[in-house]
Amino acid sequence: MLQIIRNIFTGWIAVLFIALLIIPFAFWGITSYFGNSANIEAASVNGVDISLAEYQESYQNIRRQFQNISPILAQENEFVKQQTLDKLIDRILLLDIKNDLGLRVSNEQIRQAILEIPNFRNPEGFDTVAYNNFLLRSGFTAPMFEAEMREDLSLEQLQTGLLQTTIVTPVELRRIAAIEQETRDIRYATIEYGDFRDGVEVSPEEIQADYNENSGSYISPEQVKLAYIQLSLDDVAQDITVDEEDLVTYFESFRDRYSITERRKVRQILVYSEGEEELAMAESVANQIYDEVINSGMSFEEARNQHDGDEISVEVSDFGFLNQGVLDTEVDEAVFNAEIGVLSEPIQTDYGFQLVIVDELTGGVRPELSDVRGEVDTDYRRNEAEKRFFEIYDELAVLTYENPDTLEIASEVLGLDVQQSDYISRAGGSNLLLNNQKVLSAAFSDDVLIEGNNSELIEVSTDQIVVIRVIEHQPQRTMSLSEVEDSIREKLLFDKVSDITATRANEIIEKIRQGNDADVVAGEYSVIWTNKDEVSRTDIALDGQILEGVFTAETPAEGENTVTGVPLLSGDYGIVLIRNVNDIDPESLTDEDVADIFTRVMQNNASRAWSNILSDLKANAEIEIFEDNLN
Repeated sequence: MLQIIRNIFTGWIAVLFIALLIIPFAFWGITSYFGNSANIEAASVNGVDISLAEYQESYQNIRRQFQNISPILAQENEFVKQQTLDKLIDRILLLDIKNDLGLRVSNEQIRQAILEIPNFRNPEGFDTVAYNNFLLRSGFTAPMFEAEMREDLSLEQLQTGLLQTTIVTPVELRRIAAIEQETRDIRYATIEYGDFRDGVEVSPEEIQADYNENSGSYISPEQVKLAYIQLSLDDVAQDITVDEEDLVTYFESFRDRYSITERRKVRQILVYSEGEEELAMAESVANQIYDEVINSGMSFEEARNQHDGDEISVEVSDFGFLNQGVLDTEVDEAVFNAEIGVLSEPIQTDYGFQLVIVDELTGGVRPELSDVRGEVDTDYRRNEAEKRFFEIYDELAVLTYENPDTLEIASEVLGLDVQQSDYISRAGGSNLLLNNQKVLSAAFSDDVLIEGNNSELIEVSTDQIVVIRVIEHQPQRTMSLSEVEDSIREKLLFDKVSDITATRANEIIEKIRQGNDADVVAGEYSVIWTNKDEVSRTDIALDGQILEGVFTAETPAEGENTVTGVPLLSGDYGIVLIRNVNDIDPESLTDEDVADIFTRVMQNNASRAWSNILSDLKANAEIEIFEDNLN
């Protein structure tokens, strides 16, 4: 179908056709180019749809997180995919529980949570500019972000409630604390892999046999090499020529944007009222507090302590420095018209009655261009770049569509370099720009991979576009013996030598278990014991696998030893001899000893309960994954 369209719409007809398409985009912006994925479902949970766009955004976020933790895991497409689906499905199921339980988050709680986010604060308090910039970068409106916060806080309530209902008895706590503080006196030795490495050979016949038996494991995934043109707003901004006259005009038009915004340091007393029945009582309490603070010099904290109770709730908040527009309209107006140090009369809001006082103000200065030239220059460039960006975008869309078999023409006309990637699979590759689910989906689509056409323009971020084409394709294949011969040899060699170290260690262990003196046996096999007393579970001086072996070994009987073997990842084999276990009497532990582990035990128990809840929810939910839409 696409090829038929390409054959019909060529020359001036295509230009006219594309121009007509561009008209609505000029009004609705770049997002409308990519809106289709919002209508495609990735999954459905109890009738609630998860859109492909939502899945893709979450997929990229999780992949970036794993990139910082484990780049190898970040490349495992199926793993990241499953993590993404689990996260989205769990959220829907948990929100259902939250709604059933009637958990609510007040507007005041949301406001306070936003005010306390570190990225939205500066030394003077809440930073409105940082908050608004975040909203712009993230594509959120303030109501959208508050709705997201409401969901997050309600789920946090659910988890907190579960943690608070988790029970652990004092006896259990003391027993766990005693086990954790137990130490062991040990001797250990290691049968070294390197001692046997040189004497072991792997024959060509063994390599061939392994290859024949496991050829299905030696698969090179389908890969493509891409040519691509990248268009970014930052690159366009660098090419903008700044004219002094235009810069001055721009500054004068937006001078208020560069003013040092007036901020007011605000404290408040809030008298809650829930429903009409509490309104009169809340108003009466608020008026009483106003009189007491004004006439008696009562502090906010004293007023709260005196009036907060079961019948009425009173809260004190210190907002720090705030910009105008952060608080509710009525309160905001009172704050920015108030005299410093003068308490406002009670103001009725959706939450009840608020009394506010301004302790200090700062800012309110209008700068000259010379004071903020660097910032103005950056903003001017970006403003002009946004206009040019969409012009180039439209030209790039037309040129790559009209010339579907090459990127060179668009490159020459627009002055944008054609770059090339290394081979990448459906799971991605080393190029971070192209490690994007939308790019990878396009690269392996029929239109790009099979028909050999340029892709559509792909938005990899809010201000970065890429168009790709496949220049080389390697189908999935079984790698030849020559490609994997070295890795097979190393694998077989490791297995052989590890078997030797294990056999040698088990011989020593068996002789000791038969009652032979450990020192005599060690001398027979040229093994050197290392003695270490009072080894704890947190001992960092021991190899982690040896340490695990120490505390999984059986407790020796009185006057006897326990000996065990521990295979190590290096191919070495550890031998651990437990000489004595230093038990701790649970009753000898202090309250401080027990308190140290209380939170951790509670969290572990809550985590297990949380996991069980999610498992039960999934088992009883109607979950449908639309795999075809995810590939």
